[in-house]
Amino acid sequence: MAKKKVSGQHATPRRTVQLPADWLRVAQELAADRPMPVMWLLIELIRREGEARGRTEFPPVPWAVDGGKTGG
Repeated sequence: MAKKKVSGQHATPRRTVQLPADWLRVAQELAADRPMPVMWLLIELIRREGEARGRTEFPPVPWAVDGGKTGG
């Protein structure tokens, strides 16, 4: 038998973020306006908030690092 492919492994460590269902729907609708995953929308909003507060150091955004391969 062939070995089973290990799935669910991400290039970057992940933590679950629990959004209430109605807020998740809003985030999905906002992300659907542009071809982007909800995660990317949330990262962009967090980065904007940080910049507004004067923060300059952020981790690299996934779509710039690896062409978005970890954003699914």
